[in-house]
Amino acid sequence: MGQRLTGYEPAIYVGDYASYNNGSLAGRWITLDGKSADEIRSEIAAVLKENEKANGGAWICEEPMIQDHQNLPSALYSECAMDYEQIVEYLELDDHERNQVDAYLDYSPDLDSALRNYEIVQLADCRDDLVDEYLELLEIPERLEHYIDRQAIEREMEIDGHFVRLDLDGSHAYIPAH
Repeated sequence: MGQRLTGYEPAIYVGDYASYNNGSLAGRWITLDGKSADEIRSEIAAVLKENEKANGGAWICEEPMIQDHQNLPSALYSECAMDYEQIVEYLELDDHERNQVDAYLDYSPDLDSALRNYEIVQLADCRDDLVDEYLELLEIPERLEHYIDRQAIEREMEIDGHFVRLDLDGSHAYIPAH
């Protein structure tokens, strides 16, 4: 009987190519939260041994095949070559940071870049937050702030390509363009 997942924890379904090529989808789900890259590799190795034992040694199970995944960005998933260190790095982020990485990956599928630069993603309901940060960088004297047309700056920043707007399940994310 297959393993059942209890919720929405990040997980991968691991089988192997030899079993698959012989008509079997034998394998099991491996949950990933709280595990090191070495622990994930050990569990995958255990699945390969289980599959080889289950087929009575009729074929050697040495190539893992990641047949499915849940609650991982597609950029982290690969059928045959997953970077478990990157998965662990992603899973060590808090929910807000994961949302930032997910938004960055919608803009650019480069996972290395997303994990290095996710802080630049602004999760906000409006562009005002970005405009405020921009104006803070300019260090405008307080006595002049009431002369600033925030809406015009906001509109110009978007038209000029200073940020890209992404729609995320009812809210928005803004990624400053570089």
